[in-house]
Amino acid sequence: MKRYLFVLTVFVAALLPAALAQRVPNFLLLTTPELELCCPLEGVLDEDDGQNFKDGSRLDVYQFYAEAGEVAELSVRAEFDSFLSLYDPEGNLLAVNDDSIESADAQLILRLPLTGRYLLVLSGYGGFDLGAYQISRQELRPVDDVLLDIPGKVVAVLEDSDESDNEGRSLDSFSLELTEAASLQIDMNSSTLDSYLYLLDSNDVLLAENDDGPFGTDAQLLLDLPAGSYRLIATTYSPDQGVYQLSVTIP
Repeated sequence: MKRYLFVLTVFVAALLPAALAQRVPNFLLLTTPELELCCPLEGVLDEDDGQNFKDGSRLDVYQFYAEAGEVAELSVRAEFDSFLSLYDPEGNLLAVNDDSIESADAQLILRLPLTGRYLLVLSGYGGFDLGAYQISRQELRPVDDVLLDIPGKVVAVLEDSDESDNEGRSLDSFSLELTEAASLQIDMNSSTLDSYLYLLDSNDVLLAENDDGPFGTDAQLLLDLPAGSYRLIATTYSPDQGVYQLSVTIP
C-alpha cells in the first residue's frame, strides 16, 4: 500500500526541470501556514486545493522550524485516507506515510536530521479522498518511570542519553498499577527497532519477557496479573536507538 509520492502542484512542475521533480522550492515557505508544537490546525481537503500531478490527489502544504535531533510526531486525523510527505530544509523528500499503526490516518515519527524549515505535505491517498482533517506536530522527549494508563498508550524514543544495561541497550522504564486482577496485552511497536519488553514485579523480580510477538519484530506480552505494582522495561534486542509506541490494552 506504500508508494513513492511526487508532491508538486501544477505551477511548481512547470517551473522545475524534470531532474528536480521530487524537490519542493523554498519560495513555498512564504505562503504556507506554520505548524506549531502548541496548536493542531484544522483544514478541509477539497477540489479547490492544489493537485498532485501523479495521481490526481488534492494536497495542502504546511511548514515548521525544527532543530537537528528533534524527534517529531506528525499526525493527521481525517475523514479520508490521508498521506503525508515530509521535505527537509534542503528540499529533499525525507519520509512518507500512508497508514499509522492503528488506522488509515497518516503519521510520521522520526528524528529530524537538519536544523531549518521543513515542508509537510498532506494529501489524500487518491483523487477522491477529500474532507475535513486535523493535523498536528509534537516533539517526543525521553521518558523516565512514566505511569501508564490502562488502557492507554505512549509514543517515546530510545536514545544514547537513556539508562542502559550491561549490553549497551538503551532502556525506558514505565510503571503499572493494578487495583484488581486483570488480563493485559502490552505491545511495543516500531518501524525501525527490534523491540524487547520486560515486566518486573514491585521487588524487581522478572515475571515475563518477549522479543518478537505475532507480527514481525514487535514485542508483545499477554499476561494475567494480580493486583499490585509493576515495572515495564522497553528496550531492544541489540543496542539501537529510535522511536516506538507502547500500548496497554485489555483483550
